[in-house]
Amino acid sequence: MLWHKIQGAGGVGAAGITFVGAVTYDDGGTGQRYFGIAGSNGWSNNPDYVDIESIAQNGDLVVLAVSSDNGTDSSWTWGTGATFTNICALDASVRNQTLYRFWQTGDTNPAPDNASGYTGISVVAAVFRGVNSYLSCDSFDDISGMPDPPSLTQSGTKLWVAVGHLDDDEVTMTAQTNFTMAGADSGNQSGNISSTGISYWITDAQTTVDPAAFGGGGSDVWVARTIAFD
Repeated sequence: MLWHKIQGAGGVGAAGITFVGAVTYDDGGTGQRYFGIAGSNGWSNNPDYVDIESIAQNGDLVVLAVSSDNGTDSSWTWGTGATFTNICALDASVRNQTLYRFWQTGDTNPAPDNASGYTGISVVAAVFRGVNSYLSCDSFDDISGMPDPPSLTQSGTKLWVAVGHLDDDEVTMTAQTNFTMAGADSGNQSGNISSTGISYWITDAQTTVDPAAFGGGGSDVWVARTIAFD
């Protein structure tokens, strides 16, 4: 099991919030992009625990985004590890899920308990420190272009998070103006492909944000979300 870690730059943002870092999956060139537990066609036939413990501390916000080429719904069953909250679910022709959790002492890395048919997986987990609570989110989907998170109005927001799920195209997503890329991942399992990205903007000076589309040059079915935290 390999996970690529992205370290935050350090320092506290204007709103008292820090980007700690992110983890994305690194298949080490094996092309193993199934999603499941050991014995169920898991990546490299090892449990698919998303390695959040290596960077998260008690109280940190974790935003977890998962995409798959196969399937048309926004649900996976997570059978072990810390329990996350699925937000702004939207079924589309890219299997997708965006979740969050405030990490607690004793939490363990999550893993799903159903693997069949979920191939071409891409995963990003972003960790933030100094966040108080989840406020709101909105989601949108389309059949072409790059994921374009919708406009969201929410007073009291200090952290805006944009999430993109893209079907069939293996791209590295890039951030929108004012946003910083937390992490991007793409998965190609024997031609089954998806890409996932999370970007963020730490600011206490905005009540409405319209992030615009992620960069990356792809065009296919997508789902995108804008999420507000304080």
